[in-house]
Amino acid sequence: MEVGFREFVHLEMAFFWGDEVEVCSKLDGFVGSHYAGTVVAEYRHKTYAVRYKSLVTEDECRPLVEVVSEDEMRPEPPKVLASGFALFDEVDAFDNDGWWVGKITGRKGSNYYVWFDKYGEEIAYPFSQLRAHLEWVGGKWVSSKKRFALQVSLPSSLHLLAPQVSLPNSVSFLTEVGFREFVHLEMAFFWGDEVEVCSKLDGFVGSHYAGTVVVEYRHKTYAVRYKTLVTEDECRPLVEVVSEDEMRPEPPKVLASGFALFDEVDAFDNDGWWVGKITGRKGSNYYVWFDKYGEEIAYPFSQLRAHLEWVGGKWVSSKKRVF
Repeated sequence: MEVGFREFVHLEMAFFWGDEVEVCSKLDGFVGSHYAGTVVAEYRHKTYAVRYKSLVTEDECRPLVEVVSEDEMRPEPPKVLASGFALFDEVDAFDNDGWWVGKITGRKGSNYYVWFDKYGEEIAYPFSQLRAHLEWVGGKWVSSKKRFALQVSLPSSLHLLAPQVSLPNSVSFLTEVGFREFVHLEMAFFWGDEVEVCSKLDGFVGSHYAGTVVVEYRHKTYAVRYKTLVTEDECRPLVEVVSEDEMRPEPPKVLASGFALFDEVDAFDNDGWWVGKITGRKGSNYYVWFDKYGEEIAYPFSQLRAHLEWVGGKWVSSKKRVF
C-alpha cells in the first residue's frame, strides 16, 4: 500500500477490506452501543474506514462511512441459535440502528423486558430484535453465561419467566458486577417481589406506589417497575432505581366491611396510597383527614384499605394487631 505517495510500509492489521465488523460508539447517550458495518479501507496506525449498514449520511442519501480506530471495533459476532431467553440472560437489543447490551427482567406474551443498567431504563422487545450477548475478549467470543453463577438451583418455572414466580428471601446468589468481579449479595427483596415504594418528593412525601422488583444491585438498591406510574411519554411503565429503605413488601389484604371514626386508612389517589384518618361518612363515601397536608377528602369504600405499618419485618395495624 502506498502511503503519502512516497513510501511503502508493512501493516499488521487486525481487519481487512471486506471484513464484517461492529463499531462501538463513544458518543454521549450512545456509549456502549454497537453498529454493524463493512471495512472498506485500511490505514496506518490501526485505523480503518467503515461503511455502516444501518447509519446514513445527514442527507440520508447514502450509507455513512467513518474512519475509526481498531480499539473501537470488533468482528461481527457469530449467530447463536436460541429459542428464547431466561431471567437475567444478557442480551443485545436492536434499537436506534444499533445493538445495546442489557439483561432480561421479564416476559409478557411474545415480548421480553430488557433492563439497560447504563441508562437505568427498561424496554420491551420482540424476540426478533434480541440476540444472545457475547463479549470479544482476547481475540475470542465469550458468552456472558460463562461469567454468571448461581449458588442455588432455581425452579424450572422461573426460567419460563412466569410473572407470578418470585424468589424466596432466603435465596442468595452470585452475580457479576461491572464484568469484572463476583460479589455475594444479601438482599431483602428479589426479582418478581411485589413491593411498595415510599416517595420522598415534595408534595408526595409518605405516599406509597406499588411495583415489582426487576433487578437487584449491590448496596441494597433495586430497579422497580411501577404498576401505576408511567414514563413521561406515557408509553410504558416507569422503572426507577430505589434504595431498600424506601421499600416495603406489598401489604396483605385485610378484609373490612367498613371503617369507624378515627380508623387509620390508606386512600388511593394520584396513583398511590396516602395514609389518613376517617373523620366522617356520608352515604357510601368516607371522609379522610390527611394530617401531613391539612386536607380532608371524601372517598368511596373501594378506594380505601386498612392502614398497616411495616415494623421490624412484620405488618402491624394501628390497632396493634400483628399480621
